[in-house]
Amino acid sequence: MSYIDDFIQAEQQKMNWFDRVFRNYPQFRTTRFLAGNDRIKGSGNGVVIGPSLWGRLITGIIIAFATLIWAGLLFIQVFNKKLIPVVFSFWVFITLMIIGLAYQAYFNKRYVYKIFINTEGIRRGDDLVRWDEMVETGIMNKQKGRATNYFLVLFLENGSVVKHDLYLMGGYPEKYARIIEYYKEVAIK
Repeated sequence: MSYIDDFIQAEQQKMNWFDRVFRNYPQFRTTRFLAGNDRIKGSGNGVVIGPSLWGRLITGIIIAFATLIWAGLLFIQVFNKKLIPVVFSFWVFITLMIIGLAYQAYFNKRYVYKIFINTEGIRRGDDLVRWDEMVETGIMNKQKGRATNYFLVLFLENGSVVKHDLYLMGGYPEKYARIIEYYKEVAIK
């Protein structure tokens, strides 16, 4: 268990002074602990964990509404004889907001990806970590302002640690732990 303690100490070293003052220390639980005796049986092909469809839908609605405002401001700007600085600056702001939201929700490779879990192992993109290469799996949570970020943490035999950010994923940690423990047990048998 010293590799888990070493990992937690390394994560605590990354904390800023504000987190230390308010004692927002990262918490780590193994998937075995989180899953308990429950397992979520997946299909033979595996389970795909991806970004929340609900979150993407809400972001799409916000972007559509902002695009309507953007088009209205563009219409005012084009058909007005004088350049109105307030309208133009608000139009630039709306443009940057639309680009930022679209990037964060749909194109940011740090948060927008899929994790594929099956009897072979855990895959993110082209990177596959096989079950026999893993020593332990766990989920860590960190407070980031008002939100809690979850990370899937894989401890490997060679001493390295793989961390997957579950920021935009739609589930909850116990669900992921049950899926992981199910496939881990199936792969070991």
